[in-house]
Amino acid sequence: MPAKKSAPSFKSLHRALAILSSFSFSRPRLSASDIASYTDIPKSTVHRFLRIFVEQGFLEETESPGLFAPGLKLFELGNIVHQNLDVRLSAKSPMDCLAKAYNTTVHLVIRDRDEGVYVEKVEPEGQHVHYSNIGKRIPLYCTAAGKILLSDLTDEAIFSLLPSRLPSLTPQTIVEREVLLNEIHKVQEKGWAEDNQELELGLCCVAVPIKDHQGHIAAAMSTSGLAASFGPERKSELIKGLQGASMEVSRQLGFP
Repeated sequence: MPAKKSAPSFKSLHRALAILSSFSFSRPRLSASDIASYTDIPKSTVHRFLRIFVEQGFLEETESPGLFAPGLKLFELGNIVHQNLDVRLSAKSPMDCLAKAYNTTVHLVIRDRDEGVYVEKVEPEGQHVHYSNIGKRIPLYCTAAGKILLSDLTDEAIFSLLPSRLPSLTPQTIVEREVLLNEIHKVQEKGWAEDNQELELGLCCVAVPIKDHQGHIAAAMSTSGLAASFGPERKSELIKGLQGASMEVSRQLGFP
């Protein structure tokens, strides 16, 4: 009787993905030693993967020898995802109008497991917001867009998604899941969410949901501003503008 073949090993694939995933907006350039430290992969093995990634265009060696950065192949693949997001395509024009009408930067955020991801950003003419970039990830529990995305989940799903003690980023950050859950229930009732300097001191944000044809939240549309200029009147007009734009996008996605 022939010997039973062993199951294929995916160890190399997991290592390759771990190496690529070690790059981020906060870590755009890494050395082999950095990657080995972040991934617990032996440095000699990291070097072998790096050679292949550079050859295939997934990574490139920078002008500083020994430092690597994401290559054009990853840029190309990322743009394929970006261009083919239905919600992004539907939201672009309403976001443009909103940014121009209210002189504010507008973001579109979707959920990827326990994080939010900026998939679109529109800035009014003459302004540039540095804290957000398309592709950047944000926490769900301390951002207005994140709270909107959490509001589509059950209490049990939220508890399983987040740690029991949430990291404190500012004195305003909600760090207890039970308190956050009460906040999410209020979001579900109101239909909008806010971040009052919970992610970054001096920065406030409001967000509303975009719903698909089944009534599920497909994305969150948000805008933010300095706390000093984010008074009740300004906040109210931004929420109203966001709600109008989000309803337009939701209708395009088939929401009745």
